[in-house]
Amino acid sequence: MKILLTTLLVLLLAGCTSMRTLDVANVNTHEQLIKQIDVGDVVSVITKDGTTHEFAITLIDSEVISGNEIKISISEIKEIRKEEFSILKTGGLIPITWVGLTLIVLAII
Repeated sequence: MKILLTTLLVLLLAGCTSMRTLDVANVNTHEQLIKQIDVGDVVSVITKDGTTHEFAITLIDSEVISGNEIKISISEIKEIRKEEFSILKTGGLIPITWVGLTLIVLAII
């Protein structure tokens, strides 16, 4: 039973994501923007007035990106951070977590 609980906990902790800042300093067109983001991506967008919006992209057209009832003009984007899955973090986390939880379970037994 304890091994099953340990395994389930490791699986729940196994996926790691991080936010990566995209180079949008010279992005002024739809074509330039779609090279870096896609519909479905989770992003954090900082506009030129300093407002931060976090959402999953549902639409990218020639003038705006939008999601979750938020529409941001491409020309108003100061910075975009895109959520990405990290293979290195996940690959390191799984064995470290497994060893740590195994030691805890063995100490309890």
